[in-house]
Amino acid sequence: MTMTVLISGGGTKESNIIVNQYFADLINNASVLYFPNAGDETIRTYQESYKYVKDMFESVGIHNIDLCVDFNQITEEILDKYDAIYISGGSISKLVGEMRTADIVDLITNFEKENVIYGQSAGGISLGKDVSYFEEAKETKPLGLIDYAITCHYKDEYYERVFKGTKINTYCIRDNEAVLFDGDDVKFINGISLYIERNNFE
Repeated sequence: MTMTVLISGGGTKESNIIVNQYFADLINNASVLYFPNAGDETIRTYQESYKYVKDMFESVGIHNIDLCVDFNQITEEILDKYDAIYISGGSISKLVGEMRTADIVDLITNFEKENVIYGQSAGGISLGKDVSYFEEAKETKPLGLIDYAITCHYKDEYYERVFKGTKINTYCIRDNEAVLFDGDDVKFINGISLYIERNNFE
């Protein structure tokens, strides 16, 4: 398994059970490291998010889930203990900013070459190549693990706005849907996500 990125459009743990079961099967219920750093702790603490995510993954058979809130503690040796990383939603700029400040982008990129990264909402959008469509992240340079832009929580009435606002080829993922990027292969889970082709990669 190489270069595998799974991106969920959002939704609740109950509504996302098909996507989460797909993830569990993909990694054979192995070990997951959870990054909650896109979240706003004034709304939900990282520990509360961890409990939610543990419940969510245990319901599909994943029982080894560890929490990491300090990117400065991440090393290659630590990442070697895990089969997947899960990144939840919130602020794109906060998440990417903390990763770049801790200088772990190369570690995450190398991890993804051999393992699975599962991002939901902002956690998934940050893995794409361009996030300038999002007002709060206009100046943010995302991780660029896949050669597309991503928008999540997509609804059909957003089409015009997304089409005008995106610069590169974009996957628009609705709640409860996901897209798997496995090398050059793209697979849709629990629904067909909209693909907007721009043909103008930088």
